[in-house]
This record gives sequence, structure tokens and C-alpha cells, in this order.
Amino acid sequence: AGQVQGLPFVAFDMVGAGEGELVLIVEGSSARVAVGDANRPVDAVIIAILDSLRHDGQMMYRKS
Repeated sequence: AGQVQGLPFVAFDMVGAGEGELVLIVEGSSARVAVGDANRPVDAVIIAILDSLRHDGQMMYRKS
């Protein structure tokens, strides 16, 4: 994993991500929909673990 940056961020983990993994999150009403309960008090949900990330054709991250 890289250097810690910014403030801590808390999200409900639906995929069983491990420490140091790069994840995709949804926030707000999308998070409540992802959990399956629009009335649940959830602000952020981890919905995927990324194996790789490309931006403008350049590999930014690849899971080792």
C-alpha cells in the first residue's frame, strides 16, 4: 500500500475488501440502493475491489 493521505473514510463493505486493496465506492442515495434498503442510514458502500485502473490509456494501478 502507498502512503496514507487525507482523513479517514468509513464505508460499509459489501465485498470483503482487505487492507490495502483499492476499492470502488458509492455514496449518498446510491449507497442506500446498493445495500438494498433506501431507509438504512448508510452514506458510503464499497461495491468492488479493483484489479487494475487505467486513465487516459495509462495504467495507474495493477493489483500485485
